[in-house]
Amino acid sequence: EAAVEDSELECLMHALHVSGGCDHEVFYDLGARLHERGEFGEALLMYEKAAALNPLDALLQGNMGAANLRLGNRRDALRCYRRALAADPHDANARLNAGDLLLSEGRLRALADLLASTPAEAMQNDEGLQELAMELSAAERAAKR
Repeated sequence: EAAVEDSELECLMHALHVSGGCDHEVFYDLGARLHERGEFGEALLMYEKAAALNPLDALLQGNMGAANLRLGNRRDALRCYRRALAADPHDANARLNAGDLLLSEGRLRALADLLASTPAEAMQNDEGLQELAMELSAAERAAKR
C-alpha cells in the first residue's frame, strides 16, 4: 500500500477499504493519484487491479500505457495503447501516444497502419494526429533517400 501523505490519497484508501477492493474506479483513482505524484510503479499496480475488474476501460488502458512508458516498458505501453483503441477507436490520446511511440522506434509501417485505422472524424478533429501523419510522411521520405 502507498504511504498516506495527502488527504486525497487518504480518502481513496478509505474508499478502497469501504468498497472491499471491488470497485475498479477506486483503483483507477488511486492509480491516477499515484501517477500524478510520480509513483509510476505503484500507479501501475493500482491500474492493473482496476483492469482486472474492468479491462474494457479505454482511459484506464491509456493511463496504464503512460505509466509503463514512464517505467521504460515500451512494449507493454504499446500493448496498453492498443487495448485502449480496441475498447474505443476514437481515443485520440491513446492513438497519439501509440503513434509517437511507434515513430520514436522507427516502426513506420505500424504507424501507417495505426493512422490508416483512425476514424475519419477523429483524424479531422485532432491536430496532434494530423501532425503525426505529417511526421510519418517526412520520415517515409527520409527513409527513401
